[in-house]
Order: sequence, then C-alpha cells, then structure tokens
Amino acid sequence: MLAEVQGVVLATVGPKPFRADLPHFQPEEAERIVELLERRFLKERHEPRIRVWLDGKRIPMKDFVQDIIIQGIMGMLGTLRGFAPARRVDITLSPQDPSVDGKPQKND
Repeated sequence: MLAEVQGVVLATVGPKPFRADLPHFQPEEAERIVELLERRFLKERHEPRIRVWLDGKRIPMKDFVQDIIIQGIMGMLGTLRGFAPARRVDITLSPQDPSVDGKPQKND
C-alpha cells in the first residue's frame, strides 16, 4: 500500500507512526490535523473579513464560515429598500433585549 501512495502521503494517523519521515497524529488530534492541512494547502491566508467578539472574547472563524455568513447577510440586506453594495458593513447585535420593559430603546 505504501508503494501506491509514494509521494502523496502528507502525515499518518493511528496508534503509532509507521514512517519516521512524516508528521504523525493520534485520531483524537483532529484540530492539529486541520492546522497541518491549512498550512500546507491554504498558504494564501489573509486578514479576516469578519471579526466577532462575545462579551469581549474574540471568536476565530475559518474562511469558509466567513464566506457563509457574508453571503447570507448580504443576501438578506439586498432585499431591503435603500440597500446599495458597500465595501464595509457594520452590524451590532444584542441577542438579549436590553430594555427593562420590552419596549424599543431610543436609538432602535
């Protein structure tokens, strides 16, 4: 089997390595395997197009997740009156109603 995949194997996964010249991972190390694949095949990394903080803590997002969110939001905004394509869109979310009485606040 190794002869068939000569030059194609990037790393090994399993209880113990069987090639000393390749990185080796345990099956439960999925995140490290993903990082290896990203470094190897996604060399052109760029600045994130979406930045999300939850209560002050930044939440990182993979490029494909950013693409899904951007396309979804832009698609929804495109249906609104007054929409025009923009280079930057700022959105502030308050998932919990900040008002005491449930009525909209002044700036809503």
